[in-house]
Amino acid sequence: MRLLPFTTQWCKDAEQAERVKKIVTNNYGWINRKLGLFLCHWLLEHGKEKFIDRYKKCREAYLEKCKVKQQAERMSTRIAVILMAAGFANLCFKNLHFDLMGLLDFMVEQEAENNSERTGFGDAYKKIVSFIMGHIPHFNMPIRNKSGCYTGEYESANTSQEEWGQFYVLSEPIEIDGQTAEMEVAIRKHIFKRICERELGYENYKSVLHFLKGGTGNSPCYLNHETGKNTRERKQHGKPVAETVFVLYLVQGDSALEEVREMLIEKEYQKIMRKESKKETAKKFSLMDDED
Repeated sequence: MRLLPFTTQWCKDAEQAERVKKIVTNNYGWINRKLGLFLCHWLLEHGKEKFIDRYKKCREAYLEKCKVKQQAERMSTRIAVILMAAGFANLCFKNLHFDLMGLLDFMVEQEAENNSERTGFGDAYKKIVSFIMGHIPHFNMPIRNKSGCYTGEYESANTSQEEWGQFYVLSEPIEIDGQTAEMEVAIRKHIFKRICERELGYENYKSVLHFLKGGTGNSPCYLNHETGKNTRERKQHGKPVAETVFVLYLVQGDSALEEVREMLIEKEYQKIMRKESKKETAKKFSLMDDED
C-alpha cells in the first residue's frame, strides 16, 4: 500500500517540532496499547455491525468530497480507516479533540495537490529524452556495423563540447509499462540537474527523479537504479574508472528514440559513403596517372 504523502508544515517552529518528537519518542507504543484495549471493549459492547456502519459513513464522506474522481474508490478505504482511528481516539482520550471534518478536508486537498503534481510530471520522461536527443553530440554513442548490429565500440562525444554521458545497449531487452527498452542513457548528475531545472523549468530535479523512479505510485519506473538509491555506477568510454550517474531506460515507440536509431544508421551510412568516395577519388587519380 502506498503511503499518503502530505506536504505541509506541521509545526510552527523547530522548538515545537522538538517537543513533539520527544513526547512521541518517550511514549512510543503507549497509545496503541490503550486505544487497542478501548477498541476491544467498544466492539464487545456495540458489536461489529456498528463498527462497519462507522466505516461506511467515513468512506461515504470521503467519496462525497473527493476531487480526484478517477481514484476515489481506490483511496476511500485508506481515508476511512484514518478517520475511524481519529474518531475512536477522541472517544478513548477525552482530552483529544480531533476535528474529523477538518481532517477529511485536509486529506482531500492534499490528494488533489499530489494528483496535480503527478500530472505535472506526466510528460517529464518524454521532455527529458527529447532534450537529450536534441543534444546527441554531447554523448558517447554505440557504433553499428554494416548489418545494423552494435559492435561494442563507441564513438566519442564531440570533443569541442562538454561530455554529458553515454548511450548503452542493454544485454537483454526489458519491458516497461507495456513497452520494450533495448537501450539506456547514462547522464552525469550535474547535467541532469541542469536539464531539469534550467532547461525544462522544473522546480526541483529530485522531484523529477522521484517521478521517473515510479515514486508517485501510478507511474512506470524509467530510472535504472541501485536498491535504495537513484543512481548507478557506469564506466564511460575512454574513462579509467566508473562514475556515479543517473540512468534512464529508453523505451521503443518513443519518437525521439526512433530518431536516434535513424541517426545512428544514417551516421554509419555516411561513414561508408565517405570511405567509398575516397576510394573512388583515389581510383580516378590512379587512372589519370596511368594515362600520363
